[in-house]
Amino acid sequence: MTSRLVTEEKNILNDNFRLVFEKNGQEVIPLESFLNHQFLHQYLLDLKDRLGAESLLAASSQFVKRLGFIITIPFLYSMSMFNKQLDVSFKNYYLVPRDVDNIWLPQLFLSDSITKELMGLDRDEARQKHFIQIVENVKQLLDAVSCVGKVPKPILWENVAIYIYWLYEKRLETDVENEKTHIQDDFQYLLQKIPANIFGEAVNPFLKFYGNECETNASNAEIRIRKTCCFYYEANEEKSFCSTCPKAIRNCK
Repeated sequence: MTSRLVTEEKNILNDNFRLVFEKNGQEVIPLESFLNHQFLHQYLLDLKDRLGAESLLAASSQFVKRLGFIITIPFLYSMSMFNKQLDVSFKNYYLVPRDVDNIWLPQLFLSDSITKELMGLDRDEARQKHFIQIVENVKQLLDAVSCVGKVPKPILWENVAIYIYWLYEKRLETDVENEKTHIQDDFQYLLQKIPANIFGEAVNPFLKFYGNECETNASNAEIRIRKTCCFYYEANEEKSFCSTCPKAIRNCK
C-alpha cells in the first residue's frame, strides 16, 4: 500500500539523518553523477582541497563516510521505525552540498518521497528486496570510489557498517519505547541474511566487521574498535583520530 511520510516523520529524517524533501533553490547533484569516474575524480580532488586532506585516499574515505550514511541510514530507519519503505532507486537520489560549522555535511534530496507501507506477512519479502537494493546502491558507489580514489574496499565497507551498528544498537534503542521484535530482525537480516555476492565480497562486510565491544584505556564506555582505519586523521586540522581508530586504540583493557 502506497502512502506518504507524515510531517513528524519527515522532520525526524531531516533533523537526524540529513534527508530533505524540498530543494529550496539549493544546488543538487544527481547521485548517479558520482558513478562517472571522470566526474567523481574531479569532485574528490575538490573535496581533498576543501578538507585539507593529505591524500586523495583520505578524502575519498571521508566522502564515503558522509554519503554512506545518507544513502543507508534514513532508509533503514524509515523501514524499521515507521514500517515504511522509501524509494531507494539510485535515480531518486540527489546530493545537496552543505557545510555546518565548517564541516562538510551534505544532505540527500529525494525527488520522490512516496512510501510503501509494509503490512503483515508481506514484510519479509519486501525487506529482502529493499535491503538488497540498498546494498546494491552502496556497492555501485564504493566500486567507483575504490577505483578512482585507490581506497581498499574493506575500509569503505566498514565506513558504512559502523553507522548501521550505531543505528540498531544505539539510536533505535533510545527511540523505541515498546519492544519491536522486527527491529532486531531487520538488524540480524542485514548481518546474516544478505548473500555475500550482493556485496561483491567473499563475506558479508556487515558481519565481517561486527566485532565485540570492549572498554579501552581511552574510554570507560564500551566501544567497537574498527578493523580498518578510515584515515580521518589525514583529513582534519587537528590530525586527531576517530574514537574507534585501530591506530590510536590497539587493545581492550
